[in-house]
Amino acid sequence: MNIKLSKKELSEVNQIASLRWQLSRASGVVNQRKDNNRSDDDVDKLGYAGEYAVAKLFNLNFNPSILGIDDGYDLWINDLSIDVKTTFYETGVLLFKSKESFKADVGILVTATGSENIFKIAGFISKKEFKEKSETFKETGYCVQQKDLMPIERLWKYTRQKELINE
Repeated sequence: MNIKLSKKELSEVNQIASLRWQLSRASGVVNQRKDNNRSDDDVDKLGYAGEYAVAKLFNLNFNPSILGIDDGYDLWINDLSIDVKTTFYETGVLLFKSKESFKADVGILVTATGSENIFKIAGFISKKEFKEKSETFKETGYCVQQKDLMPIERLWKYTRQKELINE
């Protein structure tokens, strides 16, 4: 599923990325980028754009003023925690540095597209399934391929039903 961010939303992404960069680097947290052909700023902007796209899909309040250093939980849908991973590659994988670093209930993969303001939400996977299906990725972590992800529409339907039924 593709999500389009407006010019205003992209501007907010740039502001959020700058704030995160300043906070993280001032705290001694290094960027976890695996692609040495990109700058920290490029990686931060892409990551926030992916989180913004997922928040937009699920109609979540995405408030950068409450953001701090990444603790493994990017978004919440009620009590369901989400870690969003974004890649520059349309055929990219959902990648974590270790199986233990997947802390959230679900991981969602977002990919860049040929357009700077359109992002593809490739799918999601539970923490349990990730641990079972993941494979070593170039000695930099563990990953699952896009084919092993569940369609994001399934998560949207599940969370919406839980909200409406109030279970």
